[in-house]
Amino acid sequence: MFDLNEAVAGWRKSLTQQEGCRVADVEEMESHLRDEVEHLRAANLSDEETFLVATHRLGDATSLAREFAKVNRGAIWGYRLFWIAAGLLVYALMDSLAGVVSLACVTAAAISGSGSHGLTMVSFAARALTFGGVLFLLYKGIIQGGCGAKFYALAAKPWGAVLLVGGILVLILLSGFLHVFIVPIAAFRLVEVERYAHMSESAFYASMVWSVLVPLLLAVLMIKLRPRKTGEVGE
Repeated sequence: MFDLNEAVAGWRKSLTQQEGCRVADVEEMESHLRDEVEHLRAANLSDEETFLVATHRLGDATSLAREFAKVNRGAIWGYRLFWIAAGLLVYALMDSLAGVVSLACVTAAAISGSGSHGLTMVSFAARALTFGGVLFLLYKGIIQGGCGAKFYALAAKPWGAVLLVGGILVLILLSGFLHVFIVPIAAFRLVEVERYAHMSESAFYASMVWSVLVPLLLAVLMIKLRPRKTGEVGE
């Protein structure tokens, strides 16, 4: 059975995800859509036919976003800069969390008697697994879980953008405190001085490799996920 409210919600979601549309623009277009639906219902059309005709008259999400983008250029650039800054902060948070987990795992490996090469491998593997795990959770929650539209709508509001950035900064400070103070002090008390020196050396080598490898992988990922040009579709 066709659900009109569900169809309108899906149409609104697709419009919300277009960067050229502000929240006010989306609400205005949804109001026009519902008015058009009520007008067409007088012609004794089914809900599905009414929705299809109404959305056809208003235009698809891409076309509407293109028109709104012409008058929202300043807002679009502010929106882009916000997400660039948010992306950098999220990367810093993920890197800090990976450092905390890596140091904790290396400490456990040092206590169990692993050698220098083993500590280096543990440090790198812990970073990679933590980084990959957080990316997977973000993908499942935002892309597949349907939370992306909520984040976009929240970030479009000034207080929402401040809330998101402030929350990320607080998490960065907390993870940094763990990474710089709590975990190192605990590790120093749990292992011998010589083993602690091996741990620090191994963590340094793993961190050097990680700092070179991750930007390269992210650059390749961005190239692979770049929007396709119109002429490339179907090639």
